[in-house]
Amino acid sequence: MNLNNPSNARSLCTICYENLVDTQLLPCQCTLCNQCASVIKRP
Repeated sequence: MNLNNPSNARSLCTICYENLVDTQLLPCQCTLCNQCASVIKRP
């Protein structure tokens, strides 16, 4: 995957930068992969 292409960079998880985005958090609109989302805990 070419990270110099902005459309490819936007489709990567903003936490691990390894997996493709498949989850969006509301209301912040953060995008991340399901694997990273599964480790996030609510206070």
